[in-house]
Amino acid sequence: MNHIFGFLLLLTVLLISGMAWESDWVQQKVNAEKFWNDKVSHHEGTVEFYENDVHSCWLELRKLRGNQNIEVQQHILSGLAPDAAVELYISHVQLTIEMCDFSQQQLQKSYDELETAKQMLSGAITQ
Repeated sequence: MNHIFGFLLLLTVLLISGMAWESDWVQQKVNAEKFWNDKVSHHEGTVEFYENDVHSCWLELRKLRGNQNIEVQQHILSGLAPDAAVELYISHVQLTIEMCDFSQQQLQKSYDELETAKQMLSGAITQ
Protein backbone atom coordinates (compact mmCIF):
# COMPACT_ATOMS: atom_id res chain seq x y z
CA MET A 1 0.00 0.00 0.00
CA ASN A 2 2.85 2.41 0.82
CA HIS A 3 4.39 1.61 -2.55
CA ILE A 4 1.21 2.67 -4.31
CA PHE A 5 1.06 5.99 -2.42
CA GLY A 6 4.77 6.52 -3.05
CA PHE A 7 4.31 5.81 -6.73
CA LEU A 8 1.29 8.17 -6.93
CA LEU A 9 3.24 10.85 -5.08
CA LEU A 10 6.19 10.45 -7.46
CA LEU A 11 3.85 10.56 -10.45
CA THR A 12 2.18 13.73 -9.10
CA VAL A 13 5.56 15.43 -8.54
CA LEU A 14 6.69 14.54 -12.07
CA LEU A 15 3.42 15.76 -13.56
CA ILE A 16 3.59 19.09 -11.68
CA SER A 17 7.26 19.64 -12.57
CA GLY A 18 6.50 18.82 -16.21
CA MET A 19 3.68 21.36 -16.23
CA ALA A 20 5.96 23.96 -14.64
CA TRP A 21 8.66 23.28 -17.26
CA GLU A 22 6.13 23.62 -20.07
CA SER A 23 4.76 26.84 -18.57
CA ASP A 24 8.32 28.19 -18.32
CA TRP A 25 8.98 27.27 -21.96
CA VAL A 26 5.77 28.99 -23.09
CA GLN A 27 6.72 32.12 -21.13
CA GLN A 28 10.19 32.16 -22.72
CA LYS A 29 8.61 31.82 -26.17
CA VAL A 30 6.21 34.71 -25.46
CA ASN A 31 9.10 36.85 -24.15
CA ALA A 32 11.20 36.09 -27.25
CA GLU A 33 8.32 36.98 -29.58
CA LYS A 34 7.70 40.25 -27.72
CA PHE A 35 11.42 41.11 -27.74
CA TRP A 36 11.81 40.57 -31.50
CA ASN A 37 8.46 42.23 -32.26
CA ASP A 38 9.68 45.31 -30.36
CA LYS A 39 12.96 45.18 -32.31
CA VAL A 40 11.09 45.01 -35.62
CA SER A 41 8.96 48.02 -34.63
CA HIS A 42 12.06 49.95 -33.59
CA HIS A 43 13.90 49.19 -36.85
CA GLU A 44 10.80 50.05 -38.92
CA GLY A 45 10.82 53.47 -37.24
CA THR A 46 14.54 53.87 -37.94
CA VAL A 47 14.08 52.92 -41.59
CA GLU A 48 11.23 55.43 -41.92
CA PHE A 49 13.38 58.15 -40.32
CA TYR A 50 16.31 57.55 -42.71
CA GLU A 51 14.02 57.25 -45.74
CA ASN A 52 12.66 60.71 -44.89
CA ASP A 53 16.17 61.99 -44.16
CA VAL A 54 17.52 60.74 -47.50
CA HIS A 55 14.54 62.20 -49.35
CA SER A 56 14.96 65.59 -47.63
CA CYS A 57 18.68 65.57 -48.26
CA TRP A 58 18.33 64.97 -52.00
CA LEU A 59 15.62 67.64 -52.17
CA GLU A 60 18.02 70.07 -50.46
CA LEU A 61 20.75 69.18 -52.95
CA ARG A 62 18.39 69.68 -55.89
CA LYS A 63 17.33 73.04 -54.44
CA LEU A 64 20.98 74.04 -53.98
CA ARG A 65 21.82 73.18 -57.56
CA GLY A 66 18.73 74.95 -58.88
CA ASN A 67 19.46 78.09 -56.86
CA GLN A 68 23.18 78.17 -57.60
CA ASN A 69 23.23 81.70 -59.01
CA ILE A 70 20.95 83.07 -56.27
CA GLU A 71 23.06 81.58 -53.46
CA VAL A 72 26.33 82.79 -54.97
CA GLN A 73 24.84 86.26 -55.47
CA GLN A 74 23.66 86.32 -51.82
CA HIS A 75 27.18 85.48 -50.64
CA ILE A 76 28.60 88.25 -52.83
CA LEU A 77 26.02 90.72 -51.51
CA SER A 78 26.98 89.77 -47.94
CA GLY A 79 30.52 90.91 -48.70
CA LEU A 80 32.36 87.86 -50.06
CA ALA A 81 34.55 88.06 -53.11
CA PRO A 82 33.05 86.25 -56.14
CA ASP A 83 35.66 83.45 -55.96
CA ALA A 84 35.03 82.97 -52.24
CA ALA A 85 31.27 82.97 -52.82
CA VAL A 86 31.62 80.22 -55.42
CA GLU A 87 33.92 78.22 -53.14
CA LEU A 88 31.44 78.57 -50.26
CA TYR A 89 28.64 77.40 -52.51
CA ILE A 90 30.71 74.41 -53.71
CA SER A 91 31.61 73.43 -50.14
CA HIS A 92 27.93 73.67 -49.18
CA VAL A 93 27.03 71.33 -52.05
CA GLN A 94 29.85 68.92 -51.11
CA LEU A 95 28.77 68.86 -47.48
CA THR A 96 25.17 68.20 -48.53
CA ILE A 97 26.32 65.32 -50.77
CA GLU A 98 28.31 63.84 -47.85
CA MET A 99 25.25 64.12 -45.61
CA CYS A 100 23.14 62.40 -48.27
CA ASP A 101 25.70 59.61 -48.59
CA PHE A 102 25.82 59.15 -44.81
CA SER A 103 22.02 59.03 -44.60
CA GLN A 104 21.93 56.52 -47.46
CA GLN A 105 24.45 54.30 -45.64
CA GLN A 106 22.45 54.55 -42.41
CA LEU A 107 19.29 53.67 -44.33
CA GLN A 108 20.93 50.55 -45.78
CA LYS A 109 22.17 49.55 -42.32
CA SER A 110 18.65 50.06 -40.95
CA TYR A 111 17.18 47.90 -43.73
CA ASP A 112 19.66 45.13 -42.87
CA GLU A 113 18.89 45.34 -39.14
CA LEU A 114 15.15 45.28 -39.86
CA GLU A 115 15.52 42.18 -42.03
CA THR A 116 17.54 40.43 -39.31
CA ALA A 117 14.95 41.31 -36.67
CA LYS A 118 12.14 40.03 -38.90
CA GLN A 119 13.98 36.74 -39.40
CA MET A 120 14.55 36.38 -35.65
CA LEU A 121 10.88 37.17 -34.95
CA SER A 122 9.85 34.57 -37.50
CA GLY A 123 12.13 32.04 -35.82
CA ALA A 124 10.74 32.90 -32.37
CA ILE A 125 7.18 32.43 -33.60
CA THR A 126 7.81 29.07 -35.27
CA GLN A 127 9.64 27.55 -32.29
